[in-house]
Amino acid sequence: MLLEARKHLDGNQAGDSDNGAIDKIESGDLSAAMRKIEHAVGSLDDAGAAGGPDYSAIQHELAAVAESMAAESYEQAVLAVDPPSRGEQRQLDRIRGFIETGRDSTADGDFSRAVRQFGDAVRRAQGLIS
Repeated sequence: MLLEARKHLDGNQAGDSDNGAIDKIESGDLSAAMRKIEHAVGSLDDAGAAGGPDYSAIQHELAAVAESMAAESYEQAVLAVDPPSRGEQRQLDRIRGFIETGRDSTADGDFSRAVRQFGDAVRRAQGLIS
């Protein structure tokens, strides 16, 4: 399970491939990077549930990265649709809601939910940007 988390973050073959979250961030594919982070946090949940140590510090850091990506994506979406139509404003409001819920979930220690919410924010924002 820990190896799975690492693969999601660093890619297969100990980072020699280009399919980890880090690679996806570097290439600008934030939606794919968020999916990888979501899977990594889930793998850490599974490892902890199987009797491993507490991985919440690592999960907290991953949630912080995901929050940063969501906030940056939101800002880019705001700029991309300035001024927004009514539908675009509703989408922006939803994105902010996902970010706020993600922050609340992080504060509550529910890192899986937090990164899912941040991931939803990134994916919706990317839809407005492109």
